[in-house]
Amino acid sequence: MNSISKIMRYLVIFLMVMPFYTMAQQQYVSFKVYPRQALLRVNGRVIPLDGDSALVRLKYGLCKYSVSCANYRTKEGEICLGDSNIVWREQVNLSPAFGWIRVNGNPADGAVLYLDNERKGSLAFYSDPLPSGQHNIKVIRKNYKMYDTTVLVLDGNTIELDPIYKESGVRIAFVAEIGSDIYVDGEWHGKGEDTVFRYYPEGPCGIEVRKTYHYSSRKIYRIDASWDNKCVALPQLEPQYGNSLRIDVKGLNAEVWIDGDSVGMTPVWLNYFKSKPDSHLLAGEHHILLKREGFEEMELDTVVEANADLMINVALKKLFQASFSSNAVLDSLVIDGVPHDAYSVHALPEGLHAIFAYAKYYEDFGKTVWLHSDSTFELKLLPSEREISISINGIDFKMIFVEGGTYSTLIRSNDKDSMCQITVPSFYIGQCEVTYALWNAVNGGKISKSMIPKVASWNEIGDWLKALNSLQTDYVFRLPREEEWEFAARGGIKSEHYDYAGSNSIDDVAWYFDNYSGGRMNVMTKKPNELGLYDMSGNIAEWCYSQSDHLIACGGSYYSQYFDCKVTSRRTEDVMNHTFHDVGFRLVMEFAK
Repeated sequence: MNSISKIMRYLVIFLMVMPFYTMAQQQYVSFKVYPRQALLRVNGRVIPLDGDSALVRLKYGLCKYSVSCANYRTKEGEICLGDSNIVWREQVNLSPAFGWIRVNGNPADGAVLYLDNERKGSLAFYSDPLPSGQHNIKVIRKNYKMYDTTVLVLDGNTIELDPIYKESGVRIAFVAEIGSDIYVDGEWHGKGEDTVFRYYPEGPCGIEVRKTYHYSSRKIYRIDASWDNKCVALPQLEPQYGNSLRIDVKGLNAEVWIDGDSVGMTPVWLNYFKSKPDSHLLAGEHHILLKREGFEEMELDTVVEANADLMINVALKKLFQASFSSNAVLDSLVIDGVPHDAYSVHALPEGLHAIFAYAKYYEDFGKTVWLHSDSTFELKLLPSEREISISINGIDFKMIFVEGGTYSTLIRSNDKDSMCQITVPSFYIGQCEVTYALWNAVNGGKISKSMIPKVASWNEIGDWLKALNSLQTDYVFRLPREEEWEFAARGGIKSEHYDYAGSNSIDDVAWYFDNYSGGRMNVMTKKPNELGLYDMSGNIAEWCYSQSDHLIACGGSYYSQYFDCKVTSRRTEDVMNHTFHDVGFRLVMEFAK
């Protein structure tokens, strides 16, 4: 019993250990193959691929594999396995057993290619992969000897061919009238005026000449060797004509021009006469121009059909004079998509017109206008910037845009007051009066940050403006005109019609006799007006250009009573080289042209 028990015990242990021993005698092999459609065999057994890869568990020892694929060279190999702790990786790339053939050519030549006696179509030709080895190429082209060659295709290579054709037949150039087409046995062979030599087989040949709006000509020619290297003139074609053409303009007599020839005044009626046909009745396209003074010219492109009647009845648009004014110096003016001189009077037909205006420093302007009489149109362009900041030698100041408009003011004439409408175009004006800081920055004087307004004589200001304008090229600075100053002081098109610049309460907006503390005050210490402009009432009066014979200072000063600080306040002076203690100035800016 003891012996049997031992035997049974050893048998159980063997059966338990045997699987682990067997597993230890195997190893994983990873195959990766190219191309993906290849067939993998390992030890004679087909192994399916997952994409281009396969993972196989094989016994220790020598294993054999093969990889094969159509049109590729089969590859065989051996692997010796003996380490279960690693995955053996095997990369197998098959070499192509094929190549390609490229045959160059022009499809217009009509040549046909045969590969190994199989028709492949016209040139140029690029083959699919071909088994390596010899292949036959034939190219057949009408009137030329067949191109026939055999090539050797090598693995992975492309054979490129440029066929050389040898002529066969009689060399002839057929010539016909300009614009015609030549057909030989029903096939197009070129334009009549091309004078191209081609090779034609001997024997009967049908030659046809065709041209739009002409009667075709077809004739059988018998070609032989005596025609070689000759130019053969083909018959002239007989043109087709329309039956009649009538042109009329509603309610007017207008000049009629056809294809650049004057044919009279409307109504015009042309009829076909076989003995003397009119060229303006030739079948085909014609250009017609209708003209009448004071009306828009009309151009028509029409087609006269063979043996047909054509009637044209139109109306001309009356022309009106259109002119354009603008608040900006225009760089260009475009009317209905056509550039025009911005400052000329234009004759335009009645109706809607699209107007586009362009000016430097201004936004592009577009407007549609209806023209029904002689008219002048105002083009109000908006600046690309409402406030422009400028720096001169480190001192900054702002110019504020004032959009043009109209205001009413009292004008005294012959001791009588009357209301007058004054129109002011758009302009830029200084946010405040010129300060000591800016004055010194321009003159190159001692650097100053003083915001006290500068007082100066009329002549001193003229010299200072010349110096300022010489420091930059984008803008031109000057004194305000009297009407510009008042329009800006009133608040421009935003005016609330205050007595003072920005308020009916003078203490809110001005330094004047009742509230100043001994002299000029810093600018921009009171409230601005509707446009954001400061100190246009009080502090200092401001020089302005005037149409009168006197020098004008506007707006009152710190030394003025309240009634002399209104937006309508003026004071006259006659001394140009005298500096007054309470008169300075404010800048107006224009864009340099």
